[in-house]
Amino acid sequence: MAISGKVSAWRPVLAAVGLFLAVRVLGVIVLGGILRLRHDGGLHHMLTRYDGQWYRRIAEHGYGTTISAHDGLHSDYAFFPLLPLAERALHPLLGLSFVDSGLVVNWCASAVAAAGIFAVTARVTSRRVAMITLLLWAVYPYAVVLSMSYTEGLLCALAAWALYAVVGRRWLLAGVLTALAGLTRPTGAAVVAAVCVSALLAGIQGRDRWRRVVPAVVVAPLGLLGYLAYVGVRQRNPMGYFHATEGWQRTWDDGRYFAHWTWRLVRTGGLDTVGGVGLIVLILAMVWLVVLGIRDGLPVGFTVFSVVLLAMTFGTSGYFGSRPRYLVPAFTLLVPLAARLAHWRAPTRIALGVLLAVSMACLGGYVLTTGAP
Repeated sequence: MAISGKVSAWRPVLAAVGLFLAVRVLGVIVLGGILRLRHDGGLHHMLTRYDGQWYRRIAEHGYGTTISAHDGLHSDYAFFPLLPLAERALHPLLGLSFVDSGLVVNWCASAVAAAGIFAVTARVTSRRVAMITLLLWAVYPYAVVLSMSYTEGLLCALAAWALYAVVGRRWLLAGVLTALAGLTRPTGAAVVAAVCVSALLAGIQGRDRWRRVVPAVVVAPLGLLGYLAYVGVRQRNPMGYFHATEGWQRTWDDGRYFAHWTWRLVRTGGLDTVGGVGLIVLILAMVWLVVLGIRDGLPVGFTVFSVVLLAMTFGTSGYFGSRPRYLVPAFTLLVPLAARLAHWRAPTRIALGVLLAVSMACLGGYVLTTGAP
């Protein structure tokens, strides 16, 4: 009976992971079809190019590569180490190339992320809302990077389960998962902020003892700060990491670049103006989703995670095409929307889900084949 009960408890999670994998497989199939129509190379090449090659090179040779490009000096110190470390570990175990090991890591991590997103959302809302949230996350066009040798799967998994640990007041576990998230990519800082703020508030408000929450606050930033310190030592410059990102035209500028770029679109006229206005509406919609989440009583960690991720996405300069990808981990923004869709009739929700899965798979394939994500 006990075993049967445990299996029953896991069934919704397994169903959620199955739904996610079905959407992602559909996306890969559609991408392959688009590549054949465009005669634009093979599927494997597309799934392992761009940043995937940088991570492969780090896994194979270590750090220290700088390439001169038209827009600056591109240093591999701009890439965080968790995925290359995982590739290096899997390479001899599975007998795969480093880049293929990266594919395995991202696919597996994405499935773990799907389970985590469902689990933490179901814990603070309901299973229906959690399943809709997961579907909305899976069909996001730029979620196509979850099928590539990129780091988004790792970050999403660590973020979701860190927030789950916070909700369950398992502070040390939350801190450890957050430290790993800080080794994944710079937006891991959003996880650090979410966990630290949640822990401090729990202590201040007396919801938990300080001796339980302080370890989370201490451990959570270690991954992020550790990598920044590592680059500083290797570069003999305390600001070495930020110097490396400057070569990629990635710097914090309080959103000035994004504001100027958007305003230029609005003033251009024609389809560019439509795109610029649509972008402004989209930003306002995301802010409204944050407000709705607060009104719905979502945990403060959800709000902090969303806000910091939005700030890091739109507050930096550089290539705009990557910004929608930075929002892939922002499943917390989708929970208020899912909560409202949960009131729709089941046939309507199913029809909408199928429509979104197919249309967004096509859009995801299009954006991947027309520019680097």
